[in-house]
Amino acid sequence: MSIIWGAVSLDGRPITKEQQDILKAPALKCNIDRVSEISGDGIYMGCALQYVTPESHGEVLPVHDEHSDTWFDADIMLDNRSETGRALGLAPETTAKLPDGELVFRFVKEYEDNRLNDLLGAYVFAYYDARRRRFILVDDAVGNRCVYYRIIGKTLYYSTFIEALRPLYKCTVNGNWISYFLGDDTLGVFSELHETPVMEIRRPAPGGYIVFDDSGVHEKQYWTPMSDFKELRLKNDDEYREAFQELMSEAVTCVLRSDKETGIALSGGYDSNTVNAYAAPFLEKHGKKLHSFTIIPEKGLATEDDGRKGAQDESGYVRKTAQIFKNLECSFLDMSDISIWKENNELLDYFGLPLKSVYSMIWFHNAYRKAHENGINLMLTGEYGNLSISFGDYNMYINDLFNRHRYIKMLKEAKAFCNKNHYSFKHFVEAYFYGKLNPPKKLEVELNNKFLLDNAPGKDYAYDVLMSRAHEDALTFEKYHSMRKKISQMIILRQISDLSSLNGSHLGVMTRDPSRDKRIIEWCLGLPVEQFTKNGETRRLIKEYMKGIVPDYILNIKNKGVQGSDAKARIMKEWDMIRRDGLEIIDQSADNKWIDLNKLTDALKGSTDELDTFDLFGVLYTVLLLKQINKITGM
Repeated sequence: MSIIWGAVSLDGRPITKEQQDILKAPALKCNIDRVSEISGDGIYMGCALQYVTPESHGEVLPVHDEHSDTWFDADIMLDNRSETGRALGLAPETTAKLPDGELVFRFVKEYEDNRLNDLLGAYVFAYYDARRRRFILVDDAVGNRCVYYRIIGKTLYYSTFIEALRPLYKCTVNGNWISYFLGDDTLGVFSELHETPVMEIRRPAPGGYIVFDDSGVHEKQYWTPMSDFKELRLKNDDEYREAFQELMSEAVTCVLRSDKETGIALSGGYDSNTVNAYAAPFLEKHGKKLHSFTIIPEKGLATEDDGRKGAQDESGYVRKTAQIFKNLECSFLDMSDISIWKENNELLDYFGLPLKSVYSMIWFHNAYRKAHENGINLMLTGEYGNLSISFGDYNMYINDLFNRHRYIKMLKEAKAFCNKNHYSFKHFVEAYFYGKLNPPKKLEVELNNKFLLDNAPGKDYAYDVLMSRAHEDALTFEKYHSMRKKISQMIILRQISDLSSLNGSHLGVMTRDPSRDKRIIEWCLGLPVEQFTKNGETRRLIKEYMKGIVPDYILNIKNKGVQGSDAKARIMKEWDMIRRDGLEIIDQSADNKWIDLNKLTDALKGSTDELDTFDLFGVLYTVLLLKQINKITGM
């Protein structure tokens, strides 16, 4: 794992000391172990190593091979080391001695960008062939790590952080990005895979790479979840169960290579408990603990129910789990010792973009800080699980059966679901067929205009994206294949990628989520819909196939936990500070074409009695967005 930065000039223009210092500056504020830099005619590369695996201590990054005149820089944790070594014809004992970066450098020198899909793990890397004047910047298949770049003249600059690239030269606000961010009334941040709030700064997509040569820059994709789609048809449920358990075990254990301690973000949910059920026993066999971090509400603060009747404090589930997995050492964090507002401002300086999850992402940041302080450099999560290992939507399944004209099967499944969840089957039939006979005449979407100016540049773009998404979602709820296509667009992978990667880079803790292992995603997308949802049961992969592995009391939980149930009360504790700082940021804002400053001022000065939690989130992230706009425009 590393923080990387550098520049390649195709016209031989030297990378100045001032530019090198700008590129390097954000890394020096992070938790790092060693910094190395190399340079040549028109090329400069830097790497701040963060040791995670035993092999990483021997990394020599960046590196220049004088014989081939190739240059390499990487932020990397390779999962398929043995396979990569075999592809290079190396003996197993040789492969075992090589660091991940050295293995991949040899691999890319041998195959260039022809076999990128054969690599597996969490990485981004830069590779420059000086003789061919060809530079590539590669992201791993599912975006476990991320890297950004910008081009000035004939020079490409790259960095782990947006904020290393922004000060290099004047920047332009990306109006499409800003308007979409404000106009989408969800936690969604990104409308596509490459753009950032800065027009001149982009990133390779998950599963993608860029080529920079004399003909310009070219964005390419070497993998998407549906690129090699084949539906998986096995003989019976036992075969699916065996295949899933084997694959899940491999996805978890292959990442457990920490040279120190390993942590896990653990709740009462299916996904993190599935990861824990494989990680804890594996680590115990190797004489190690698994350190869990769980979000809990702050004592004395009011909590809110989100309507699903889930547990507002999941610590009881985790304590019970620790009685089964004896090497699980638990920490329960209520964030009473930090300021949500100050932490969001700090992260903005590193991320270069605001968060909408102003509470949960701050909790993760705090957990990573505590982890690092306690010698933990690898954090497991199950963030992506809802779209892979615990996917299951009964509405979509029923509609899919209907559209395939399997009406008797549809009614049987609907009745089983109603019986299991104590719904009226008669009411379901009436409501379902009424909806089929009376579909909406016109699909409508509304932009969130709470703070978005009427004439904001990019507003039409934001509306078009949301309308397109609404059409996709309508199909998604009707057909399983449409759901597969939607997932393959990888927007959610990017959302998780940027935020979790940057969080870990800042604090020196590698995030690994086995539920978004490339092999897991491909396998899950290949399953028939019945494997996820059947006989009245949703989320079957875990509910059925994890029996005897995940504790029964976890599998029997009917409602998801309410994480951050004290969020509103926490924000209100800091509201005076938020109001003061927010009004100061507004006073400093002159060249703003997107945010209605009068409405934002009223929201900060006015009563908060009628604002719900997400309304308060909206005020916070809009102020932070305004602060970032001011940075981009040089205010």
